[in-house]
Amino acid sequence: EISECLVGSEMCIRDSMEAIVKALDGGGGAGEAAGVRRDLKKHLLELEKEAPKDQKDRCDLCLIKGYSLLESKDGAGNILRLGEEWLGREGLDDREVKEVKEYMASAYEQTDAFEEAAHVWEEILELESEEKKREEVYKKMAVLYEACGQKEMALNTCIKGVGELEDSKDLGILHIRLLCKDTACLLY
Repeated sequence: EISECLVGSEMCIRDSMEAIVKALDGGGGAGEAAGVRRDLKKHLLELEKEAPKDQKDRCDLCLIKGYSLLESKDGAGNILRLGEEWLGREGLDDREVKEVKEYMASAYEQTDAFEEAAHVWEEILELESEEKKREEVYKKMAVLYEACGQKEMALNTCIKGVGELEDSKDLGILHIRLLCKDTACLLY
């Protein structure tokens, strides 16, 4: 999938993409992987500058995936910038929209923007139809709302999730934990 960006690209772009693919694959030992990651940012920036206009959509997806490997606030900022730009395009595939939003939600989490992350997970929930994945999204949203101090939103998210997914033990337990934590404050 990532190698699709190579079709019709120039030599420097191909080299950058090969480095990105290598980093994504996690090839080599720990020492080699560390070296690949050191160069990854340079290759990502080079690809971003040199990407052919006719392949920008696919290359931007590759860049978002690549920046996620940096696991840094800088990488997260680039994911958010590219993601917003990418989502502003017309005729997008729902699967890819969901994937980009997942990267963006993780980037918000990485930058401690928990409320923004929760809002993006809400948007992902609207696109998700698989029950197990919906349960995971509800749990993420509740934990993120709790992390940013919005206990009421965390509780409401659990209630909504339990109402939809009645067999979800995890959501039920999370809901009970939030209720007990909330009432524990009242006891002191």
